[in-house]
Amino acid sequence: MRLKSILFLFVFIFSLNSYATTQNQKIKLQLQWKHQFEFAGFYMAKEKGFYQKFGIDVEFIESDGKTNITDKILNEENQIGVWGSGIINEWLNGKDVVFLANYFKRSPLALITKPEIRTPEDLVGKRVMIPFFDVSSASFQQMFKFFNISKDSLNIVEPNFKIPDFEKDNIDASSTFLPNEPYYFIKNGIPYNILDPNNYGVEFYDVNLFSSRKFVEQNSVLIKDFIEATNKGWDYALKNVDETVNVILEKYNTQNKTKDALIFEANESKKFILQKNYPLGSIDINKVKKISELYIELGFAPKRDNLEDLLFISNESTISLTNKEKAFLKDNPIIKVSNEINFPPFDFSIGGEPYGFSIDLLNLLSKKIGLKFEYVNGNWVELYNDFKDKKIDLLHTLSKTSQRENDGFFSEPYLWYQTHFIIRKDNPDIQNIEDLNGKILVVGKYWASEEYISKNYPKIKLLVVDSFEDMLEAVSKGEAYALIGENLIFKYLTKKRGFTNLKLSLPFDEFNSLERTSYRFLVSKDKPILNQLLNKGLKSLTFKELNELEEKWFGKENDIKEFDNSSIKLNEEEVVYLSKKRLIKMCVDPNWMPLERINENGLHEGISADLIKTMSHKLNLNIELVKTSSWKQSLDFIKNKECDILSLAMKTKEREEYLDFTTPYFSSPFVIATLDKELFVENIEHILDKKIALVKDYAFTEFLKKKYPNTKFVEVNNVKEGLTLLSEKKVFAFIDTLISIGYTIKENSFYNIKVAGKLDEKWELSIATRNDESILNKIFEKAVNSLSDNDKQIAYNKWFSIKFEQSVDYSMLWKILIPIFLLIFISTYWNRKLYSEKEKTKKALDSLKKLQDILEIKNFELQRISNTDKLTTLYNRHKLDEVLKYELSRFNRTNISFGLIILDIDFFKDVNDTFGHNIGDEVLVEISSLLKKNVRSSDILGRWGGEEFLIIAPDSKEKDLLLFAEKLRKEIENYNFGIVGKKTCSFGVTISKINDTETSIVNRADKALYIVKNSGRNKVQFL
Repeated sequence: MRLKSILFLFVFIFSLNSYATTQNQKIKLQLQWKHQFEFAGFYMAKEKGFYQKFGIDVEFIESDGKTNITDKILNEENQIGVWGSGIINEWLNGKDVVFLANYFKRSPLALITKPEIRTPEDLVGKRVMIPFFDVSSASFQQMFKFFNISKDSLNIVEPNFKIPDFEKDNIDASSTFLPNEPYYFIKNGIPYNILDPNNYGVEFYDVNLFSSRKFVEQNSVLIKDFIEATNKGWDYALKNVDETVNVILEKYNTQNKTKDALIFEANESKKFILQKNYPLGSIDINKVKKISELYIELGFAPKRDNLEDLLFISNESTISLTNKEKAFLKDNPIIKVSNEINFPPFDFSIGGEPYGFSIDLLNLLSKKIGLKFEYVNGNWVELYNDFKDKKIDLLHTLSKTSQRENDGFFSEPYLWYQTHFIIRKDNPDIQNIEDLNGKILVVGKYWASEEYISKNYPKIKLLVVDSFEDMLEAVSKGEAYALIGENLIFKYLTKKRGFTNLKLSLPFDEFNSLERTSYRFLVSKDKPILNQLLNKGLKSLTFKELNELEEKWFGKENDIKEFDNSSIKLNEEEVVYLSKKRLIKMCVDPNWMPLERINENGLHEGISADLIKTMSHKLNLNIELVKTSSWKQSLDFIKNKECDILSLAMKTKEREEYLDFTTPYFSSPFVIATLDKELFVENIEHILDKKIALVKDYAFTEFLKKKYPNTKFVEVNNVKEGLTLLSEKKVFAFIDTLISIGYTIKENSFYNIKVAGKLDEKWELSIATRNDESILNKIFEKAVNSLSDNDKQIAYNKWFSIKFEQSVDYSMLWKILIPIFLLIFISTYWNRKLYSEKEKTKKALDSLKKLQDILEIKNFELQRISNTDKLTTLYNRHKLDEVLKYELSRFNRTNISFGLIILDIDFFKDVNDTFGHNIGDEVLVEISSLLKKNVRSSDILGRWGGEEFLIIAPDSKEKDLLLFAEKLRKEIENYNFGIVGKKTCSFGVTISKINDTETSIVNRADKALYIVKNSGRNKVQFL
């Protein structure tokens, strides 16, 4: 009987286990089109059991081409969807979607046209077959915008979702998926052209996985497993094309495609997936940001903050952890961390919420490690005592001392600084610590300086206070002679708090030579694994991540130069190297605009010149230009060690024999230029039987020569020479970068030339350094990584835009017209022919004038945008700072006072939390409108930041200013904000005073505002 019971129990448990393993999570995957190789990775993830391994059963749902895919996911009809970059637009417009993974790194959506349609301009008035969800897509709209084409100027035809037939369908163009439809045209010898938005700077993501936030939050582990399985499916599909195509033919061929067609699609798809360049499924936040900015610019969507919320981030660690570390995370779900309430910019408290550099750093580490931090507010003494009593697990922003090492484990350093004596400006510099004997030095309670000075310099009197701000105030008021402090904190607080009578004296070398020049974490001794995790997290931080944090809290790198020898942190070996080297010799390409050239004055100019200058400023380097006459000579010079670096160079195996390369800091796609009468060039291999011009000694030239050894390549000295040969019909095509060809076409009026195709390769350009001086490469690697997107954009705009604004060359016009007038008298035939030439010239000149007018408008618009807050259309912080500086200067000259008002919307956070950010934005816009209607024409009104507005009122007195502020307060109080109801504002008001600075006057108004905030709000306060 007992045996039967045991057997029954065994069978029961086994059957339960079998039942559990066969019950998979059902997922309906909504595709963005019909079955084809576009979705091969999903098919193979199912067919090879990658989904099954995670207990996922996937059903594929084809699109009908009409239903909104996002709605199907948000309505929970299907769980996960595949769509293009439209999901970013949907999120910007308030839909609660989450971007999970991306598989096509650029969009295959394009227009296939009759051969005579060569540019988007030729589409005007033509019949174009485009689905309703594509015609308004940002991809097409940006291309149309490039040519100033309205979609209303096109005759849009309802699609039949078949391969387009120009004659049968009576159309001139149709939207196309580039890996698909061209196969039919090529196979049947039908002439066609392609208008590809990618050729006009429009690069979107496609084949994107997304889901609803609700489903993701409820199934985060499932989502992570689904992405991992899908990535394996795509990897398998791309490596096993023949097998994958057979699977599609057998199970997923609803479009009845042939095997040849599917293989064609597979090979073409690889050009859009770019697996060699990007990890499968990866999402680049910077590209998502650029796509979102384009949607906003085109008016498709409003601006929305916190773009990271769109992306799926697993709650698990992003770094490799040991089993002990994983167990620690499980056993310690919450780590208690200090937050000193008044130690800006590292940590401080606003309304009980922690802010600061160290807080941001910890939150970044939280995502990488999987830790969850809970911040405990207090002053430094309280927090340190709580740490010693094991009420807090982690302290931060500490210098390493022997005393503190008894209390916990120090992490690796995460921030370096330089320690100075800080004194009043009217006192002489402190040359030596002994200069302070008998004087008062103010120190922070329990700070490293207190311990060190009291132990080593007993003759110095110490004044002990609670915060760095108190230390600055003591020196400012003369209560202490000096303090010892970090340059970064001094810089931050003097700007924020206006300690204008203080200065940085000489560095305190005793501190700078010790480990106190860095900040670290201090971890409780009963949590050694926590310290291990923090060090792993710190090690995983990129230079860019740290640099962005430092820039946010301490200002841009160039701002720090008055305190630091270098705005890029160099190690001792690098500093010693530069001190010995003293001068860096640089070779460049002397004729490669807009990237660079040596101009007639022998100076380096162009995009790279501006970026090199930015880097040299950050490194405090002396860089000398070595003049060469050609790129070949530059290469020869660096081989012979006559120069140390090349400003722009492409990495090749041959060059690696004598050069090291930094991370690329500039890239541009290679394009094929032809005469405007030629058709779209789909693939370079289609024109290899013709003459193609290339610039000699360029890396890409050597690459093409090796890849196609039997091709008629014609080598030229520079881009202009290549385009001249093309314009004169001496070659069929010229290949170079889009930026170089575009610039040279505009500069030299090659209007019979067009960009007819794009290659998959990009020109990735780095700084190249001599490989016998490896330290030099490390230094420039830091410099390259320090370049911000703004640095690059400024340089690009300066050199690529300016040449579009050229005036008409009338001397050339007369050279054309004079022969025309002479030949008019010869014969009627020539008269007619030359009249035709004149008309062509007139059209070209009209086009130039039109382009010039457009650019003038654009430049005006750019200037307006740079000074305007996008949401409210009021002046932005940049413009307000400029006006404030001017008004202070005017006040100092004329003694005519001006007023400053800062107003803040009361309880604005409640609006966003209750009604959402879109309604919050509407409230900001309505208040902006109210203020516009009520300020004087001479007043300057702008958005100061968030829900704060600032008004600069010239020629104002205190009484009038208070009446004005009270009027504004009542206007807002009495206004009805629709669904939100009533809102109020608090006002801080002040008048300019003698010796005011930008900081002091703003601080005074700010202080008045906070008096109102702490005394009931909806009032006006003057200080």
